[in-house]
Amino acid sequence: MTVEEKALARIMFHNKVLHSDGQAFENLFTSIIGKKYPDFVQIKPQGPLGDKKNDGYSKANGIFFQVFAPEDARESEAEAVSKVKDSFTGIKAYWDSFCPVKQFFFVLNDKFKGSFPTIEKDLAEIKAAHSLSVCEIFLSKHLEDSLFQLSDDEILSIVGFIPAPEKIQKLDYSIMTEVLTHVMKHKKQLVPDQILSAPDFDEKIRFNGLGKEVGALLTTASYHAGLVDEYFSLNSDFAKQSVRNTLNELYINKAKLDFGTLSLTKNKSDQVFFEILKSTTPAQTEPAQNSALVLMAYFFESCDIFEEPRGI
Repeated sequence: MTVEEKALARIMFHNKVLHSDGQAFENLFTSIIGKKYPDFVQIKPQGPLGDKKNDGYSKANGIFFQVFAPEDARESEAEAVSKVKDSFTGIKAYWDSFCPVKQFFFVLNDKFKGSFPTIEKDLAEIKAAHSLSVCEIFLSKHLEDSLFQLSDDEILSIVGFIPAPEKIQKLDYSIMTEVLTHVMKHKKQLVPDQILSAPDFDEKIRFNGLGKEVGALLTTASYHAGLVDEYFSLNSDFAKQSVRNTLNELYINKAKLDFGTLSLTKNKSDQVFFEILKSTTPAQTEPAQNSALVLMAYFFESCDIFEEPRGI
């Protein structure tokens, strides 16, 4: 992948992490670690026996993982702290007899907000008491590092298609129909209001602080916006207004999300962009994604998603 594609892949990965709790995050973690360690085995609870505090391990390396992914780690600090020693005690008691524990990782979906001092202390004490080679917290940033150690094909299998300006081609009307149907059903119908006049496209990209990769996607997609006009000319004004209102509400709702303190996206706008793209793509295929990009560019130009530059 190019540097630009990897930058977009990181944003898409961050979105997955931020919206994955519980089993969803464990599955995301497993999909990455399972590729990093070919002998990795995910452990599923076995009736009343449970999983013996082990969510997955690499037998050849003696590496054990316990995953904790609350909706908000900050609000589950006490549970996270108590879970560290309890998890290791359970792993040591059951698994060590036939697979010696050499490394232990407490996997926390911190959503890029960091660890807790008490967890760090507990892990240091466990490492010393049991002579482990490694006993550490495994945060979202570490999962990202593991992801980008994989091959390009493996990365794509996890984050999905990476949008690229040169791949945005003439729209398939069947795909466009799917996109519009999906968008109209995504949110409740709103009361129509006035569609704003279009400001300078590049100026709006700069004003909203969108990254150069996202800006390139929107600019290239805008070259095909005439096809959206053609589509709407064959449908009612109500259909166009419904899509406009839904995208506008999506933008307003996504802009309110807390994406955490991500060094990757200081402007937040790129995260919001991909949140809207995900919501407006009916199928995980490249043609569907490209159609959604053109649709977004059309309403971006009319200032129905993202902010209108002041003074326009």
